[in-house]
Amino acid sequence: MRKPNFKKFVSSIMAASVVAGSISAINSLAASPQIYVDFSRVDSTTYRADFVLENMPSIHSGGIHIEFGEGWDIVMSGTKPKYTPNAEFGTQMTVQRSVDLINNRIFFAFTIDSAIEYEGVIASFYVTPTSVKTPENSTAHLVLVDGDILCTGEKDADGNYIDFLPDAIESSPVMLKANQFIVGDADGNGSVNSLDASEVLGATSGGTSLVVDTIAPFHTDYFPKAICAGAPDANQDGYINSTDADDILDYYSAVAVGNTYSGNVGKIDVYETFQN
Repeated sequence: MRKPNFKKFVSSIMAASVVAGSISAINSLAASPQIYVDFSRVDSTTYRADFVLENMPSIHSGGIHIEFGEGWDIVMSGTKPKYTPNAEFGTQMTVQRSVDLINNRIFFAFTIDSAIEYEGVIASFYVTPTSVKTPENSTAHLVLVDGDILCTGEKDADGNYIDFLPDAIESSPVMLKANQFIVGDADGNGSVNSLDASEVLGATSGGTSLVVDTIAPFHTDYFPKAICAGAPDANQDGYINSTDADDILDYYSAVAVGNTYSGNVGKIDVYETFQN
């Protein structure tokens, strides 16, 4: 469980760091910074929960809570949640982490030696499904707990680091559900074969491309039996078109004769449904 003086700890490691930044970092505060979680399946019992940052100003330090739904148990490494750092930060990032198992929350505190312009995965933790797991309770949300903070490398007129966590809380999407699916399974029958390629070609006739995020709320209009909008997106590039049909056929022709296939198709992934 997080210690009550953790904000003081975060403030101290921020004060000891070297500040680097620009006016553009302050201006970017208006670009609706967001934090959300993206789940990926590691194996049959473990899933990786990536903390993703988008539309961020320069990142300097922070201490944030992520709360998991009752569909997940947090994987522990000793007394701390199992953690994989983002290699891009190297030794620049100093990390502290703790867990509140009563509320199923992870607290992640960090500081970076020099403020960095960055978007993407900042940290990864691990979870396992519980016996009551459903798409609706397999969620994860940024929650605001007293003392939480997320700072750019810039300082305000009083010399304090600019905390943009309130903006991130307000603009971050809310995860409604997290569906597990097989990549390329356009007809939702639990396997991938030539029929799935036909589904994709039928939905994208005339050479059109469908944007996964756009059709997500009504994906069954295009793929009536697909578990989610991401399933027909065989190459997982965010678009559904004839290229995905080709990838599905490549997969099917390989596995049908026992050959090795190394692409995305046939893998199990998680498609999160968000509400902004």
